[in-house]
Amino acid sequence: MTHAELSTGYQTAQIAHATAEFIFSKMLKAGNWKRTSNSLIVLEATNAEHLSQLLEQAKTLNIATAEFREPDMGDEITAIAFAPSEETPILLAGLPCAGRTP
Repeated sequence: MTHAELSTGYQTAQIAHATAEFIFSKMLKAGNWKRTSNSLIVLEATNAEHLSQLLEQAKTLNIATAEFREPDMGDEITAIAFAPSEETPILLAGLPCAGRTP
């Protein structure tokens, strides 16, 4: 997930960073995802604050995440990868796909 205040180019790069962070920091969960699903859905939050709120909610629900903060943007949170779980679709329901107008 990324946020709508970023350009398409920045969104793409930030999503790649968060995905790489997830794979390297959560190898077992990433391996399970690869074997059982291998699906990616790229969603868009409103802004960095919205991303931070979703990250905190995910932690409360014990959803594994990996966030990326862009050094060139003052370490602003720019993307989050969420592990698949029963709670993940509930948390992220209703958010638009990245690059689409809701």
